[in-house]
Amino acid sequence: MPLTTRSAFGFERVWLSRALSVIEREPEVFAPARLHEATALLGLGTRKVGALKFWLRHLGLVKFEDNQARATPLGQIVGNYDPGFDEVGTWWTLHYRLSVDPEGATAYWWVTNHLRKQAFSVADIAEGLRGSFQDGTQRTLRDAASMVFAVIRHTPLSGEVGCYQAVGDERFARCVPTINSIPLGTLGYAVTDWAVMDQRTTVNIEELLLPGAPGRIYNLTRAVLDACVDRVHNSYRGQVLAISRTAGLNSLAINREIHPLQVLEAYYLAQVKGLAPDEALRESIQHGLATPLLAQEAED
Repeated sequence: MPLTTRSAFGFERVWLSRALSVIEREPEVFAPARLHEATALLGLGTRKVGALKFWLRHLGLVKFEDNQARATPLGQIVGNYDPGFDEVGTWWTLHYRLSVDPEGATAYWWVTNHLRKQAFSVADIAEGLRGSFQDGTQRTLRDAASMVFAVIRHTPLSGEVGCYQAVGDERFARCVPTINSIPLGTLGYAVTDWAVMDQRTTVNIEELLLPGAPGRIYNLTRAVLDACVDRVHNSYRGQVLAISRTAGLNSLAINREIHPLQVLEAYYLAQVKGLAPDEALRESIQHGLATPLLAQEAED
């Protein structure tokens, strides 16, 4: 597995918000021939424009094809309901997206799933990466570590979201979420999305704590994970996932008829319209953006 990196730049909240707005008007903004114009439209230097393209792709917000940039269904849902990237649930979702795909932003994925230290510096990340990516040069490893550190430092992940917290000027620590830290819709989205990618309809709860799974990605304890999946089950009345604890099985049945993006959209609809989670899910399925966006993507 190669260690993907784009210099040492992370991204910031305003970069994402501005990019989705610009792409809607100027889908060719990231074409090589328009690099000079892109710097003006996005308000970034040339190297940061390249870094932004890297992050938009690996966050799953934008698809790039034939010099055209187009918001994905995820990008369109976030852009419609949270254009300023202000919602806590948006950032937990972005953290999940960066942490679930080893072929994407590899260094971020590795830190989330494999770095053993609860508190860490850039040097700690680089040293850990050296053990897993032995072909990486010292410069590549340092850039990859700095890139991850920049994402944590310059986004709400280390602020109001509470995914990380500063423990000094040059160190961050993973936070251990409580039952109320992660919005139900975000967790429901992550569990169902992970199950779809793994082609699963049933999951043992303990499997959600393995590397690459939502429990590990969100740094949940087993007790908090149990409480969270219970809340998802109850709040959506078993429509998203159903828990079976018969004979100590502790398994989840995933409703594959509900798309993960419909669950995520329900989170935003509950925020905007003040709906109960199950009502918001029904609204998403019947009248929301996710259903037609997914149908259009299937046709394409």
